[in-house]
Amino acid sequence: MEQAHYLGHGALSDPGPHGPSLSACPGAAADLVQMIQGLLMHDAALALYELNAADFSRFSRQTLSVEDRLDQFCASDGTLDLSGRPPAQRMIGTCRDYALLLTGLLRHQG
Repeated sequence: MEQAHYLGHGALSDPGPHGPSLSACPGAAADLVQMIQGLLMHDAALALYELNAADFSRFSRQTLSVEDRLDQFCASDGTLDLSGRPPAQRMIGTCRDYALLLTGLLRHQG
């Protein structure tokens, strides 16, 4: 398979209308990983912060597309704020949410 196949977005990795807002994201993969870790909280890590699923209004193990996840990040004030958040204000996700968000950001950068 050609490399171009892996560079293009699929239905789940496409940031949709949020694409232009992602230009401020870090360019290095390690920095993107750190950014994502400040936005998401793995559901298995809740106990580490003495939190539980009831503390989160949108707890779900369902995988969201990158566009839908970015929509949720915008929900509070209509702007896409990808700066880090305290654990109790992060969105709940699973490993595939971390991987999908990273894939979407890397593909967006080409």
